[in-house]
Amino acid sequence: TGAAVVGAAGGGGGAAATSTLEPTSQANGTTTIRHKASGELAFKHELVPMKVGLDLDADTGVATIRIEGPPGVWFGVGFGATVMAEAPYSIILDGSDDVLVEERTLGMYTMGTLLTNGSLQKVSQESISEGMVAVELQRPLAAAGEGFYTFDPTADSIEIMVAVGRTPVFGHHISKAVGSLKLTQPVIGLVQGH
Repeated sequence: TGAAVVGAAGGGGGAAATSTLEPTSQANGTTTIRHKASGELAFKHELVPMKVGLDLDADTGVATIRIEGPPGVWFGVGFGATVMAEAPYSIILDGSDDVLVEERTLGMYTMGTLLTNGSLQKVSQESISEGMVAVELQRPLAAAGEGFYTFDPTADSIEIMVAVGRTPVFGHHISKAVGSLKLTQPVIGLVQGH
């Protein structure tokens, strides 16, 4: 899982994936079907101290998203892109004590558009070691409409971008990073061939 810290402004895109439960590999007459996937990507650079984790469950249709970031400033994650010009679906957290969360489609060097018809829910929030804040969110795998992202549990990885701001109020970032969040899919079901 490689990650790169980028100093220049820009970064994000929102190509939606499609979610299927088709066989993913065949060996010795056995077909593996992947229903779930998970992965985590940590950005350990001092300017972007963030971690993003995903649990994608096709059986329930739910994506669980864990985001860790610094307190007192906004931080966010864009999915399916590595530059803002790609207009990614993004989750922005405000860094307040109650950590307010919003969904956006970013624009090229702009805050983009606030998405108001999503079903993102905050499941938990906690302070963790070294003063970081961890928030767990859930939403459907499928996109809620234009500007949203569809999480695909059969994907091998998802391109993501993260950014950290100067204040709790969402605005220009002081640093950002991009990376590929690798997903692993446990074998949940087997179909025996002849």
